[in-house]
Amino acid sequence: MAAASSTQTKSGVGQSRSAGKRAATPTAMLQAGGGVVKRSVTLAARNVEAVEEIVGRGEFSAFVDRALTKELERVRFDSLLDDMGQRHGAVTPNERVVARDALRRAGLELSAQG
Repeated sequence: MAAASSTQTKSGVGQSRSAGKRAATPTAMLQAGGGVVKRSVTLAARNVEAVEEIVGRGEFSAFVDRALTKELERVRFDSLLDDMGQRHGAVTPNERVVARDALRRAGLELSAQG
């Protein structure tokens, strides 16, 4: 059996090489056409175990990437509403819900928090 090695392309997309063939890794499939970056992070063991129970090890990176995307959306949304609040007065919890629903209807998915 041929040993697999990991390579990184110019676009930053990691690929594994086995027996001379290139196959996209789960990490490389995170963003079709976009670059990916490999990072070392420290996570709570209970969270890692819970995610692996749900998606398995092979899709762990994709799951974490989706979670980061949702958190970034939430932070950006909160920042936008905070900016609006500073300019036009405090945004009420109900107005946050209305704004979130309007963005969803426009095709922008945000996390359920906030």
